[in-house]
Amino acid sequence: MKKTFKIEGMTCASCAGNIERAVKKVKGIKNASVNFVAKKLYVEGENIPNEEIKKTVSKIGDYKASSEDEEYSNGIKKEEKTSGKEQTTTFTVKGLDNPHCSMTVEKAVKKLGIEKIDININTHKAKITSSVSKDKIIRAIKDAGYEVLRESENEEDSEIKEMNHAKKRMFYSWIFALPVGVLMILEMFTKLKVPYIDYIYVLAAIPVLFIF
Repeated sequence: MKKTFKIEGMTCASCAGNIERAVKKVKGIKNASVNFVAKKLYVEGENIPNEEIKKTVSKIGDYKASSEDEEYSNGIKKEEKTSGKEQTTTFTVKGLDNPHCSMTVEKAVKKLGIEKIDININTHKAKITSSVSKDKIIRAIKDAGYEVLRESENEEDSEIKEMNHAKKRMFYSWIFALPVGVLMILEMFTKLKVPYIDYIYVLAAIPVLFIF
């Protein structure tokens, strides 16, 4: 079983680390991870005690945890309706992580005649108030080149995959960068001359720049 909690009051990476370590000690919890940017705590276990986790988080400092147990439909969290036929819906959009993407998604949605749209690139969410059907909005976002996540668990899995991919890229980049750095230091402070050193630098840089 997996659950997601929103964390209020978390202002630094150290806060995230303290919360993660404390929650892992809660009985019944197999694993816990905190996304500082998204202000979220991801918990995995056979029986997840919501109240115990909330108490644990609040004891660490001035933090407040709230469970995201709201019902999801096609990856969309329903929120309270506004007047008339309009309703406010939050879409989780994969890849929505910079101002350019935000402008692209906003432009695509506004073509449907929607004016009320609030985008948060830190949490990859687009909050839209409109009477336009959700299917049309999802289609517009997809046509703009982005994917609307289907389940709340997918958001966590997607973020974890992205973090693991980034770690893998950094690891392989260091494998090529370290030997180059050593050669540069030796060349600067010793009389060592490595044949074709410029070509070695270029070859070592290619995987870092274009592969990983």
